[in-house]
Amino acid sequence: MEELKKIIIKHVNFTEYAKNRILILLILIMSCSTLFSQIPCDTLWTKTIGGTSSEYGSSIQQTNDGGYIISGRTYSYGAGNTDAWLIKTDEQGNVDWFQTYGDTGPDQANCIKQTIDGGYILTGSKYIFDESDSDLWLVKTDEYGNIEWEQTYGDIEYDSGWSVVQTLDENYVVAGCTTDDFYTDNTLGWVLKTDSQGNEIWNTIFGTYLTSDVFKSLEKTLDGGYILAGGKPYYTYSPQDAWLVKIDEEGNQEWEGYFGDEGYDHFSSVIQTTDGGYIMAGSLDTAPFGDGYYKAWLVKADSYGNFEWEQTYGDSDEYNAGRSAMQTLDEGYFLSGWIENIGSQRDIFLMKTDCNGNIQAVVDFGGNNNDAAYAAITSNDGSYIITGYTISYGAGSSDLWLLKIGSIYADFSANPISGYVPLEVQFEDQSYGDISSWQWDFDNDGIIDSNEQNPTYTYSTAGLYTVSLTVSDGTNTDTEIKVDYINVSFTGIESETISLETILLSNYPNPFNPTTTISFSISNESKIDISIYNIKGQKVKTLMNESFEKGSHSIIWDGEDETGNSVSSGIYYYKLKMNGKIEAVRKCLLLK
Repeated sequence: MEELKKIIIKHVNFTEYAKNRILILLILIMSCSTLFSQIPCDTLWTKTIGGTSSEYGSSIQQTNDGGYIISGRTYSYGAGNTDAWLIKTDEQGNVDWFQTYGDTGPDQANCIKQTIDGGYILTGSKYIFDESDSDLWLVKTDEYGNIEWEQTYGDIEYDSGWSVVQTLDENYVVAGCTTDDFYTDNTLGWVLKTDSQGNEIWNTIFGTYLTSDVFKSLEKTLDGGYILAGGKPYYTYSPQDAWLVKIDEEGNQEWEGYFGDEGYDHFSSVIQTTDGGYIMAGSLDTAPFGDGYYKAWLVKADSYGNFEWEQTYGDSDEYNAGRSAMQTLDEGYFLSGWIENIGSQRDIFLMKTDCNGNIQAVVDFGGNNNDAAYAAITSNDGSYIITGYTISYGAGSSDLWLLKIGSIYADFSANPISGYVPLEVQFEDQSYGDISSWQWDFDNDGIIDSNEQNPTYTYSTAGLYTVSLTVSDGTNTDTEIKVDYINVSFTGIESETISLETILLSNYPNPFNPTTTISFSISNESKIDISIYNIKGQKVKTLMNESFEKGSHSIIWDGEDETGNSVSSGIYYYKLKMNGKIEAVRKCLLLK
């Protein structure tokens, strides 16, 4: 339980709520044992954008009007094969317009930035038919995505732009890779600067002709130079290390750093932090020389590229990835990407840490198929905006996914959580965010019992008590509900205890309509009672009350109450009692 108090893993499931291409989703948050935690639904929306084929979002930026500009790739629209894709939305994620760029070859956009004149600069790769390969590509558009000019750079073989910034003199610096076609056909890290019309001013190649190098991220630094992140072997013929390079404003290298172990490690993004150092997102190979398995990886370095700390997440036999890192308002850090679950299903993964890399919250969510986050930013109101793709939802084989998630999380602990009447309990707020108000309900009667941050409450009547805490930062709210959390007994009567031997699996599907299957396993022959309760704690229906042998079992709830009437849409709890004692409680969501 101490571990659960420190790290709350929040599982989020989504379901289709509308029949058009733009999917409106509701969230159900589930967690371990009797702990429930909720991302603030009043500040969250999600959208899917795409046609009948495949799309994804590769980068995102908030625009001057409060909306968002997203780059990506589309199979459904454009000239054919894959085209670069630019989508402008309002602040609620509704599409204002979109444009496609490219010919009939495989073209794609990797990065988009709004420019000083209100237009946009896009970089990626464009297929060149004469060369039968791709060149690094820059496209400048007006505020509606209409092309003002475009340029390609590179020789034969593969070249690509992965990140671009506009300089104060309204020129552009772009980073990516270029192919060494003369020696070994390996890629080299590449940075070039152009004028405001895309004419080259200088270009610099990094790496060696006997290795394979690439820059995936470029950002301006406070001293007028640039920081670059990607992957490069530390020495010839060795596996790839994550690579960090600092250059001055003319493209000259000032220093470089290597990070990782013996496997194929790499960075996907980098930004400069408030202390002058850098935070990087990437993937850490879990086996020497690579087995195709990675952990999501967050790395902090000082202003000279020296390692300070790292945090990883995910099992060693999965393919997990950190794709985007940012610093939060409390000077902690936020990592987004994807994580594999049972059956190698890919889900969006978000992780919040404090300034020293200690995990504060983890969110892992998706549907019944692969979903992933490619880029994330903090919006003007402090919320998180994420883009990537979803196969679980939308109109095609994969759609661009756009999500807005609140920036505060409610959580608390109590000591003790069981005892005899009268029981005095000290509650401790463990919420994350710039919290300004607290509302405690200690007995689930709908009445606010305290507005203190860390209150004490005395229970004078025996029973199981559900406790809730609602926190607010003045704009966003979040609520944590712990069902049957405090167990109070009369003197001489022993308290019920929570048994970890019983495993109650989450119901599937969830959210559901009209039926859902609840599965559980028991280690010994036992009498099992599973009942459904509404959000007020009132019993809706007893699903089973009988003895079962050791093993796994399941039962279907058809969304009806004891009288056979269909219940309304909403959140419901199902409780499992083994031999008369509460073993586990879970939450489910019925949508009609």
